Amino acid sequence: IDRVDLAESAGRAYLSVIDYKTNPQDLKLSDVWEGLALQLLVYQAVLLEQAAQFTKLPVTVAGVFYFGIQQSMERVPNPPPPNQSRKDAGLLDGLALADAKVLELLGGTDFLRRAKLKNDGTFTKTSRVADAMQMSELLTWLRGKLLELAGKILAGNASVRPYRKSNGQ
Repeated sequence: IDRVDLAESAGRAYLSVIDYKTNPQDLKLSDVWEGLALQLLVYQAVLLEQAAQFTKLPVTVAGVFYFGIQQSMERVPNPPPPNQSRKDAGLLDGLALADAKVLELLGGTDFLRRAKLKNDGTFTKTSRVADAMQMSELLTWLRGKLLELAGKILAGNASVRPYRKSNGQ
């Protein structure tokens, strides 16, 4: 795990996982479904199970993100001062909790590539967000997928060959 952010607000702790990548990475739910992009979710599941080591508050998933480090890095405050420009800085890319208040705890829309708010405070259609129930269901699905994959490996299905998605790609 490259980075864990914990924000506490209104009696809850919000946990996010950030994985640094040399090249920008896109978290696609279709790749998660195929078992090709489980890393961030596995990290998140482990952190949730160990959350008592970080906080005494009830924990909610704030998001799972990749951060491309192909650019030079600089230390910035979080949240940033209101006048700080983010246009040249790297952005987090992944799946965020669909909650505008949590989005602000993450640094606001200037820090996330695919989480934008409309004027009415709701998320745009292109935002990659999930509500708390969807996040919970995704982690439940993940546990089942990991058991399925482990079963295949234990049954001897561990050949090294390129994987083809169900759509043939």
